[in-house]
Amino acid sequence: MLDAGIFKREFGRRLAAMAAEGKDHGPFLSFRKHTDEEEIWPRIFMFYGGAGTGKSAMVDYCLDYARSLGSETKKPIKVLLLDGEDLSFRNIITIRTIIEALYAVFINEDTAMAAYLNEFSQIRQRIGHVEEKVDLLMMNEWFSEMAGRPDRAQAPAFNSWLHENKKLADDEFDLYENADYRLSKALVNGVVGLSAEYPVVLAIDALDRVGTGDIDNWMRTVFLGKMFERKNKVMVIISGRDNVTRDYRNTFQEELLYPVNFSDLLLSRSDVSECAQISQMKIGREEIHGIEETAGEYLWWSETFWDW
Repeated sequence: MLDAGIFKREFGRRLAAMAAEGKDHGPFLSFRKHTDEEEIWPRIFMFYGGAGTGKSAMVDYCLDYARSLGSETKKPIKVLLLDGEDLSFRNIITIRTIIEALYAVFINEDTAMAAYLNEFSQIRQRIGHVEEKVDLLMMNEWFSEMAGRPDRAQAPAFNSWLHENKKLADDEFDLYENADYRLSKALVNGVVGLSAEYPVVLAIDALDRVGTGDIDNWMRTVFLGKMFERKNKVMVIISGRDNVTRDYRNTFQEELLYPVNFSDLLLSRSDVSECAQISQMKIGREEIHGIEETAGEYLWWSETFWDW
């Protein structure tokens, strides 16, 4: 069984090391740029396991620890949380939904962060204008033109129609077709720029509540992929029920990853009894059974028994 206390110390050690790094932002962890002299250590922590196994509790602990470390060292650490539960009520969740939610997290946490996201704000505004123009073209021209065609089944796709008929300038069409990528790149630039001044801990909790194949792929290959091609002081925590370790191992060097299976943290009745004896706590059989039934709250019980 994985020991949560060991993980706590490992996370704290890695966070302190990152916070103490210099500001040189040259090539970093991408396997395409890696040299034998570079030391690679975990920056992406992946918490996975069944419901009620303590993943969110560990996320909260890590974020609290980051805040306290910043206070102790008098070197602020920017701590950010995107909770998938807050988005799960939406009927449709797209990559753009996640991008906008991450942007909101940064802006709402600290208005000073807006300075690092000027590029994002400008591109976002430009995309908004182009998309308004496209909506008008669709309503005023596309629908009527397609309705009058006897071969509607052979009609070109809307984007092809836009491009072939020069309805948009080349830069507008590029922005329209690649909106999510352009926003993602600007968001990454903002996060990396912020980390040049302040260490950043970004947690994405309950990703499984909003994740789809497209969103999971975007998170891994675009958002985090672009971020960790560059030197930065960013630590990322991803929490969810799904085990995505293999996909991440196919994308990143293994030394960059720290996966934790929280299903391995569950306490059996004998574990509860042993912990109670070590802590000199007197609990009966019914209490042991009750604790074992809620053994998913592993972090709470380990704190009670061991004060870790």
